[in-house]
Amino acid sequence: HPEPLRRVVPDDVAAVARHADRDYTPAWLDLYDAQARLGGPRTGADHPVLVAGARLMSPSPIPRYDVLRLDQRPHPILLGAGRRA
Repeated sequence: HPEPLRRVVPDDVAAVARHADRDYTPAWLDLYDAQARLGGPRTGADHPVLVAGARLMSPSPIPRYDVLRLDQRPHPILLGAGRRA
C-alpha cells in the first residue's frame, strides 16, 4: 500500500491529521516493536522512510537496503507504477 500510516493508523482522517502535524509516532513505534520482538522490520520492501526529513513515504518496491542511498541524493527520485489506486 502506498500509504505507510494505513497499517498503524487505519482511520483516514487521523492519518491525514498525522501527516499534517508530521506526527509519525505510530509508524516509528511499529518499527521499534518489530525490531525488539522479531529482530528486524517485518515490512520487507515496504519499509517507511522520511523524505527530506519531513514526510513519511513507502519507497516500495525499492529494497530497504537501498533506501539509505536515496536519502543521499541531491535531488528527489520519483517512481511510479503507472496506475491509479
